[in-house]
Amino acid sequence: MKIKNYSAVYRMMHWSIAICMMLLLITIFLRLTWMNKNNVAEIIQNYLNTTDQSLTQDQLIVLAKKIRQPMWDWHIYLGYGLAVMFSLRFLLPLFGEMKFQRSFKKELLLKEKFQNFIYLVFYGCVVISLSTGLVKIWTINN
Repeated sequence: MKIKNYSAVYRMMHWSIAICMMLLLITIFLRLTWMNKNNVAEIIQNYLNTTDQSLTQDQLIVLAKKIRQPMWDWHIYLGYGLAVMFSLRFLLPLFGEMKFQRSFKKELLLKEKFQNFIYLVFYGCVVISLSTGLVKIWTINN
């Protein structure tokens, strides 16, 4: 088995991307579960019922969206950070800091070719995800 030594730049880039992706997934998970606008609106309504106050369902949804807005802002900032890091990931080999791997060299074992194929699929999915996120943010803000 061949031992691969990766540079400090490569390892820092790898773990920065991994941590950023995990934080993005956490914000998505929270947005779809506990911090769902309907759940938050229900919590607010339950509290208001104890104080003899009430809001319409539309007002509750607006308030719930305002409460979870900072989480969405963090999701956007993390997305920008991931886009920058992912771009750097592909630019660094041009400066000799990291190597491009040749995915389908004849000398590679079938296992290594499969791993490289999965990496390519993963990179493609991340590029699509980042692209659609950036397009969504740019079209909302314009």
